[in-house]
Amino acid sequence: MSIEARSMDICSEAGEVAKEVLAATEYGRRPFQAAAAPGLAGEIGDLLYSVLALAAEVGIDPEAALDAALDKYQKRLAGGSMGSGGSAGSVGAAG
Repeated sequence: MSIEARSMDICSEAGEVAKEVLAATEYGRRPFQAAAAPGLAGEIGDLLYSVLALAAEVGIDPEAALDAALDKYQKRLAGGSMGSGGSAGSVGAAG
């Protein structure tokens, strides 16, 4: 599968996660309850697989990338921000 196709697969799987959440909340008309979204775990699993497959395809170490992201967000939280904005920075590549 091409890198472009793997990237689009991530978008597709993220959409499936969103669909599960939206259906479980009747499009925001009721609070989310996990019992109302029995397929959510499977869709999150599919999304994780797609992300890991892309990382493998492009030679990125997913553990190093996650560690870098966790460090970045920990610093943001310490500074009072939970947002994902700001500079993207780079994450560790397999070598």
